[in-house]
Amino acid sequence: MLAVLITVLVAIGTSGLLLNVLISKAYFGQAPRGDSAVGLVIPLFVTIIAGLLLIFASLLCAFRGSAVLQSIHSSQFIAGIITVVVTLGVVLAAGVAFACWCEAGMIARAGAGARAGSVIVLLLGWFGGIIGPLLLAMGLLCGAWLRDDGVLGEPHIQRPLKVVFISLALLAVVGYTLRGIGLYQTVSRQVANRAVAFAREARAQLAPGASVEQELTLHLASLPTDAPLSSVVELLMDHSGSVKLSATCRQLLVDRALKVSDLDNAMILTVASKAYSDRRGIFEFLDAVPIETIRSNQEAWGVALQVGIECDADAISCRPTWLTETFDGKSDPLGHIQSLLVAVERFKGLPSYGSLTKAVQQLADATSQLNNDGNLKKLLRVLEKAGYQPVSPRP
Repeated sequence: MLAVLITVLVAIGTSGLLLNVLISKAYFGQAPRGDSAVGLVIPLFVTIIAGLLLIFASLLCAFRGSAVLQSIHSSQFIAGIITVVVTLGVVLAAGVAFACWCEAGMIARAGAGARAGSVIVLLLGWFGGIIGPLLLAMGLLCGAWLRDDGVLGEPHIQRPLKVVFISLALLAVVGYTLRGIGLYQTVSRQVANRAVAFAREARAQLAPGASVEQELTLHLASLPTDAPLSSVVELLMDHSGSVKLSATCRQLLVDRALKVSDLDNAMILTVASKAYSDRRGIFEFLDAVPIETIRSNQEAWGVALQVGIECDADAISCRPTWLTETFDGKSDPLGHIQSLLVAVERFKGLPSYGSLTKAVQQLADATSQLNNDGNLKKLLRVLEKAGYQPVSPRP
């Protein structure tokens, strides 16, 4: 009876993890970005439930005991602990694999570059998200049903089981390692948030009449070295969504942004954020940074800008009210597009300019899905003035 329960749990749990394979098109597909990424919450939740079911199944296997567990260790207790620990690691590897596919910009993680990074994510998806759950299911089912020591002693049975156990152990190590990296990044973000709160308190204690430059200098000096790029570029706008900073302030922010660790990938992650203020901040950064710096980084920064344009195009195509909505308190969608167009023109004459203009044209075509009102007419005029010909708006 216990073997049947384990089988049911393994079947449901493995199916839940393999659901990610269908969603990601075997990790060959492109993850949705911007507002379209909201739907990924459901498969992530299913992944958590599936992982818990598999961990529960491993506990039952450890409690039941079998010759398979004895082949791992002579002590049933130690063998049971190893089984649960390895199961948890494999589940973490599967979850991290799907999370990496979901997270825009992960394809260029660790400075590997977009192409090499996408290969890394593909390998992680196949080994951690597909092969790992299948091998885990095989191992747990063997632990549930194989109880004959004589059968397990056969070489043609023993060798494949050893390969399965070693593979699962390696995948578990990968899962724990990647999850540890994720926890470190989470703690780093919390430290950055505390630093921002401290800076606000310090600014409040400034003497009356202190200049904006003094306040900004104090704030930037208080940021940790690993503060996220979004915490810097969002300051390129005031709370009304307008850009009214002096040249000195903009230069201070540009200099600090250039010091962000792994800036190329940080830009991709920031423009792919759902927060429009973050994306607008990147556009303003590209407008303010010296043109020589853009030329020396045009390939990576061109990719980041294209990702931001595509995110906006996706949002416009599926939300007719995009022009009249409020984005993170920044109700200036027209200024958002104008900032985007200025950023694109900074790449004129560079190899990436062609792909950027194509992306903007796709955004212009997507405006046909917006509500036909006065705001749309203003947007169309802005696009036409920049040289883009939107398709006819819907009636």
